[in-house]
Amino acid sequence: MARSVPSRLQAPEISRSLVKALMSLYDYPHPLHHDRIIRGYDCPHAVRTATMCVAVAVRLGHPEGRVRLYHVACLLHDLGRAGLDRRLFGTIWSWAKQRGIPTRPREWRAVHPHTRYGRETEAFVSHYRKDLAAAGVLLDRWAIEQVEMRLGYARRLARRLRAVRPTFPKLGVSWRPWM
Repeated sequence: MARSVPSRLQAPEISRSLVKALMSLYDYPHPLHHDRIIRGYDCPHAVRTATMCVAVAVRLGHPEGRVRLYHVACLLHDLGRAGLDRRLFGTIWSWAKQRGIPTRPREWRAVHPHTRYGRETEAFVSHYRKDLAAAGVLLDRWAIEQVEMRLGYARRLARRLRAVRPTFPKLGVSWRPWM
């Protein structure tokens, strides 16, 4: 006998104020202009992605408490891109793509197998610093962060999570290792 499934399963709600507070974690102080904040990296994308992922988790029958935690984790999935400078990021990676330079960690390691796992950013910088400078892109600390957002994303995400995790208890969010 077929199990009946409600036509519309309800996802556990997290408040708009919590979503807004979590999205504010994407805001990043501009390293070159100390009086400016770089607004969150594509918060509408984070909200859409979390909504879709939560719908799937509910449909799969996960418990409400886990779905709430999953919702928080999904909202923060791009936190490693906090501070993304769209112009600089685009300039660096368009330059690389035009020259056939690998732009993802797995692609980088396939072309440069000698690169230690997790050190793709440093390898990119050492290989292309002079070429990028000749193209008008100085690989200063800020530009290197833009490289890391693509080639060293996991490391940058972990660093950003360490920075914002102390705010979670104030928001009523408990963080689990799987998140």
